[in-house]
Amino acid sequence: MHRFLVMLALLIGLAVAPSARAAPSEQRFALVIANSSYQAKTLPTAVNDAALVAQTLQAAVCDVTGLRDLNGDMFRQSFRDFFAKVKNSGRDAVVAIYFAGLGLQFEGENYLLPVDAEIAKPSDLRRRAVALSEQMHALAALHVKSAFVVVDAARPGPFLLSGRQI
Repeated sequence: MHRFLVMLALLIGLAVAPSARAAPSEQRFALVIANSSYQAKTLPTAVNDAALVAQTLQAAVCDVTGLRDLNGDMFRQSFRDFFAKVKNSGRDAVVAIYFAGLGLQFEGENYLLPVDAEIAKPSDLRRRAVALSEQMHALAALHVKSAFVVVDAARPGPFLLSGRQI
């Protein structure tokens, strides 16, 4: 697993690394989130994995916003703040988003889980988790030069819906 993360970090770094063809006005932004301290389960490697990715992106001259152990409100606000920052930079921006934490899929939708997520029934997902598709649509609406999204989500989570673990 560690080898995979090193390769992933190197690929992301190469993708956003300065090149002779890069426009001088190009700005690079990264949002790196590590959620590890969940109420029901701790993910011991999420913080280290995110730190490796953030370090690689900083070396590639990215403006990195690194966040850790976000509750639901902070999680949603961090995406809004990050997207506003990118939008204000213009269309020549290159964006990388990395999430390490718990994720789940239910009825074809992927969700990223804040550390305070309490999921007992399907209706809890919309209120307490972050739908990945909503963040992808918000990112697409920015019309940036290029965007990379990496979801390093641990599954299965410690949640039961309708008597089955998801």
